[in-house]
Amino acid sequence: MSIIAGLLSLLIVAAVVGLFKKKFRKRAAFVLVGAFAAFAVVQSAEKAKLDVAAQKAGYLDHLDLVAAGEAGVASSEEWELSRADREEAVREQAERDRRARECGERQHISAFVMSQNPVSTTLRAPSTADFPSFSSIRVTSVGSCRFRVDAYVDAQNGFGAQIRTQYQALMERDPDADTWQLIELDF
Repeated sequence: MSIIAGLLSLLIVAAVVGLFKKKFRKRAAFVLVGAFAAFAVVQSAEKAKLDVAAQKAGYLDHLDLVAAGEAGVASSEEWELSRADREEAVREQAERDRRARECGERQHISAFVMSQNPVSTTLRAPSTADFPSFSSIRVTSVGSCRFRVDAYVDAQNGFGAQIRTQYQALMERDPDADTWQLIELDF
């Protein structure tokens, strides 16, 4: 911390003490406001000076230089490579997190619902299809935004009799396009 910043800190402390003395209260308030403003200007100037020095050394700013020092990296070139690796790792983790959100358990109901149309189109009487509630079926995540739906459908056969047909559908979600695709359907 510079000498000026140190003196301003002392001035702030003195002004705060002056606020408790009735005869100095107004002056102390003005001094306090002025000292805070001056302290902010000094801190900003010191930060700018440190940033310029760090940028001349090849770092983004003084905080980047401090981070490199804490990581034990001596050169700005080595730190830049390290930074690129860290930023790539952060991007990859963000993509994994996004995929987990968009392909996670919240999509199980959607996988079941989206499997119903392709199943219905294979029936003799699609309009009679009656699917169970979600609690009566099983949906399993099989990775890569794919879900295996083990369910059944009650529908009329060619003779008009209501029959239950078990099915297993492999559904895939494209989170970028927000679309579903049937990969495999087994009865």
